[in-house]
Amino acid sequence: MKCTAMLTGFAAGIITAFLLSGKLRRKTGKWAYDMRKEVMNRVQKTKDITQEKYNQIIDEIRPRYEAMKDTGSREMEELIDELKSHWQNISQEAKKQMDILNQNKKPEQSQSKG
Repeated sequence: MKCTAMLTGFAAGIITAFLLSGKLRRKTGKWAYDMRKEVMNRVQKTKDITQEKYNQIIDEIRPRYEAMKDTGSREMEELIDELKSHWQNISQEAKKQMDILNQNKKPEQSQSKG
């Protein structure tokens, strides 16, 4: 349980970094930044984030931003593709952290048995 919470927190941190930095900060308007931020907030509140859950969050948020009059359909498609493309990086980093947590957990288990 503790490991899952740590992993979820770590994944949220990685997602925050990917969503709010780098090429994602291009000129797409305030709506794009707000959408990224909303995705990040929803991910942070989600237990055991998976690619399916991550994509579902994006798909659930999308209609509200599409309805805005300053949202271009091409820009929206690019943003959605960009957001979803970050899952691979997020999952790789999460796996690395899970491996580290598991390595750190093994000595504790062997000490408690002894």
